[in-house]
Amino acid sequence: MLDLGFFEILLIGILAIVVLGPDKLPETMANIFRFFKKIKHFITETKSTIDKELQIQELKDEANHYKQELMSASQKLEEMTNSEIRNPINDEVREMKKIDNETKSEVTLRKDSAKSELQSLLDAGKKNV
Repeated sequence: MLDLGFFEILLIGILAIVVLGPDKLPETMANIFRFFKKIKHFITETKSTIDKELQIQELKDEANHYKQELMSASQKLEEMTNSEIRNPINDEVREMKKIDNETKSEVTLRKDSAKSELQSLLDAGKKNV
């Protein structure tokens, strides 16, 4: 991490003894080790959090992929339903409506014709009486 050799560490130790004195050196060393331990713990937690976030992002990406596949399959199913079921049914409904309209027209035409014949017969019967 710091890339210090043996002699460099020895030099720092000697300087620490000279500057701090033998009375404060153990307490200062303990504080320094606690500080490094906290930094190491913080780095470990940060790495763990980043890994979790990356896993969450991967899961989100995978979920979006499956969502796209599901939407595509749903659209294909809708198209198949329209072409194989709805369109033929709609064609049959249109044909039935056409037949219904033709039948209504035929009934109306025959009804009007029957009325005319009945009226003609009634008029002829009145002339004969």
